[in-house]
Amino acid sequence: MPRDLTNEYDVRAAFYMLGESVSQRMRENGFQATTLEISVRDSKLLSFTRQMKLPRPTSLTAELVPAAMELFKRNYRWYKPVRSLGIRGVDLIPDGSVYQLNLLEDIDRREKLENLERLVDRLRDRFGQSSIQRAVHIKERLKSVNANNDIGDAPTFYAYH
Repeated sequence: MPRDLTNEYDVRAAFYMLGESVSQRMRENGFQATTLEISVRDSKLLSFTRQMKLPRPTSLTAELVPAAMELFKRNYRWYKPVRSLGIRGVDLIPDGSVYQLNLLEDIDRREKLENLERLVDRLRDRFGQSSIQRAVHIKERLKSVNANNDIGDAPTFYAYH
C-alpha cells in the first residue's frame, strides 16, 4: 500500500481494489473460487494469512470483498496500522461446474451482479482499468494504486446496493 491503513474504511477500499483485480482475472480465465484467502501485514511487518470456505463458488467482487472484510474483522485487532493486504481465490473450479444450490439465494440478483461485473470488465478492457471505479475509492488516497498496473483515463465511479 502507498501508506499505512489505519481503519476499516481504508481496509475495505484496499480490498475492493485488490478484489476487483482478482475477480476480473478469474472471470477472464473461466474460474470461480470456492475458498477465499487474505494476507495481512502490519506496520511492524508481522504477517498472517487466513482462509474461509465461501457459501458458493464465485468470481464476483461483490461476494469476495464482504467475505474478506468478515475474515479481516475476525482476525485483526488494530494494535498497529496495516502495511500490506492481499486477497486471493483458492480451490478454483471451472465456470459452469456443478455445486449445491441454496434455496434462499436470490438468483436474479446474482445474475444481475454477474452481468454488471462482466460489463465493467469490458469497459475496462476498452477504455483502461481506471475508466470506471467504485464509489468507495472517491475519497480514498489508494485510488492512485492500480492492482492491474494499467494506466487509464479519468475515473468514473459506480457502486452496488
